[in-house]
Amino acid sequence: MKKKILFDQIVNAKRSMKHAEVVIARRAVEEGRGLVVIVNKMDLLRGKHKSLSYEKVMEAVPQEIQTIIPQVCHVIISSTVSLAVQ
Repeated sequence: MKKKILFDQIVNAKRSMKHAEVVIARRAVEEGRGLVVIVNKMDLLRGKHKSLSYEKVMEAVPQEIQTIIPQVCHVIISSTVSLAVQ
C-alpha cells in the first residue's frame, strides 16, 4: 500500500523541486558551477506497466529545471533506488 501511495505522489506531482532546492540550484548556476539532479525513488516507476511513467518523469524534470532556472543549458539527471531493509 505504501508503494502505491508513493507511486501516485511521484506521477501526479506538479513540481518536483522545493523552494530551498531551487535556491541552491540557482546559486550554483550563478557561481558557474555544474548542476547534477538526483531523482529519488525511481525504482517505483520501473516495470512493464510503469515504464511510461518513468519516461514522463525523466523528461519532465529537465523541463521543469530549465523553466525555473533558464540559465541552465544542460541538465544531468541521475536516478536512485529506494530499497527498504527489513
